[in-house]
Amino acid sequence: MDKLKFLLVEGVQEEAEQIKKQLKQDFDFSIRVVNEKDQFEKILGQFKPDVFLSCIDGDYPVDYWALSFRNKEFPEIPFISIIPV
Repeated sequence: MDKLKFLLVEGVQEEAEQIKKQLKQDFDFSIRVVNEKDQFEKILGQFKPDVFLSCIDGDYPVDYWALSFRNKEFPEIPFISIIPV
């Protein structure tokens, strides 16, 4: 099986690292992490994810923008919202 490709939208580096650590326990994957709109659009020109991941946080509006963008441009790609605990 090919590696799963994740695109993670996350503004806090420590949280991104924690998410990667958790994923490594269960998946063979490649991941790209972005934290700005420009990065998000640019990476999609180079990397087609199998899944979008985002740690939804009311203080970080790029998460909501990423969900809206995905809904318009890539509705066939799953978008998983991660809620920190």
